[in-house]
Parts: sequence; structure tokens; C-alpha cells
Amino acid sequence: MTLWALYFLPVYFQAVQLATPSRSGVQILPTVFGMMPAAVIASQYLSLTGKYKLLHIVGMFLMAAGMGSFAAFDANSSTATWVCLQLLASLGNGMVATSILPGVQAGLTDEDNAVSTATWAFIRSYGAVWGVTIPATVFNNMFDKNSLKIAEPRVRALLADGNAYAYAAREFILGIPEATRGQVIEVYTDALRISWAVAAAIAGFAAFFTFFEVDVPLRETLRTDFGIKEPKRSTSPAEQQG
Repeated sequence: MTLWALYFLPVYFQAVQLATPSRSGVQILPTVFGMMPAAVIASQYLSLTGKYKLLHIVGMFLMAAGMGSFAAFDANSSTATWVCLQLLASLGNGMVATSILPGVQAGLTDEDNAVSTATWAFIRSYGAVWGVTIPATVFNNMFDKNSLKIAEPRVRALLADGNAYAYAAREFILGIPEATRGQVIEVYTDALRISWAVAAAIAGFAAFFTFFEVDVPLRETLRTDFGIKEPKRSTSPAEQQG
């Protein structure tokens, strides 16, 4: 969900709100900064209670609500709107990000920690690929489907076949004749709206299954052959004779 937002919020800010690339980078900061306090609070809660299921339930529902609320974004959305809605999604993401691995390892032995961590990292990296591929596919397909709203054939052909993402820039949009510009912005808005709806559906689907998650108690003791070996205490000759 984080990559979904980080890759396509700039499209919204630059192609719909006509922000510069540098300003759009500032505008997505709520998505980044919102995760940090949520991750810290979730980590503290997990350390104190040993419970992670509630974090997953609340976090996934916040992500679903936040990503779904992005569908309300349009050319006239206020700063307060896109800041607050980004925070909603990023808070949920932060809660989940730091609590998944402890949940994975709760039911395993200490000897399996290395394998489980590597497996979790691989699955997370693999999922990140789809976090870009799925929204790109949805966005491009919906843009091509709605591109008939653009009256100018030259502009429509230029943005077709997956090129809309590449041309999502303020300079390009402002270079379009004013009569066509509004149509292009509308198509961008509609394509992004469907993309956010799909993201919300996926997050909601995951949130539903968190209710069936087994809240295995976290271990309170460490039993492992790995760690820092303490040096042997040297003895003096006097101690040896005594």
C-alpha cells in the first residue's frame, strides 16, 4: 500500500493539481511521516502487551479507509483534505509494518528466527513488486478506457497505451490547449479514483482476514545457540594457588 501511494500520489498532485515535481515531493510527506509515530506506538504497545492481532486489525482497516478516501481527491481538494487522508492511511501502514514479523515468529522456535526473517523479507519484497504493477495496470487500463472523453485526437493518442503515467507532469498539462486541458485532468482523476478503489478493496480484503488470525503469545525467554560469547575470566597465579 505504501508503494501504491508513493507512486501514484505524485501523479495526482502533478497532473490534477498541477503541482511542480518538487512541490509534489513535499505533498507526499504526510504518507512518510505518518508512518513513524504509528510504528513507534505500535512497537511500544507490542512490547508491553505482547498482543499484535489488534494492531493488524486496526492498521489494515485504517489503510483500507485511507486508500479508499483518496478517491475523493480532485483538482479542487484542499491542503487539509489531502494531508489528513494521507495520515489516515500512513498511520495504519505504520501499525502493521512493525508488528507483522513478531507475529510470524511467535509460533516458531528460536532456531527458526533466521529462516523466518529471510522468508518474511522475501515475501515483502515480492509483494512490493505487485504494489507497483497492480496500480499501474489499473491506472493505464482505466485511462485508456476513459480517454474518449478527450476531444483532441493528437493528445488522446499521445497519452494512450500506458503513456499517461509518463506524461503526468505540470508542464505537459499546462501545454495542452485550455479547451482540452480540463478533459485530460478529468480522465486522470477518474483513472486514479478507480486505482484507489482497488487499493481499498485489497486492504479491506486483508483486514477481513485479520479477524481469523490466531494471537499466539510472544515468547518471554530466549533459547538459542546464537549470541555474543562471553570471554573467559582470567585468573592470577595467586588465585590459582589459593
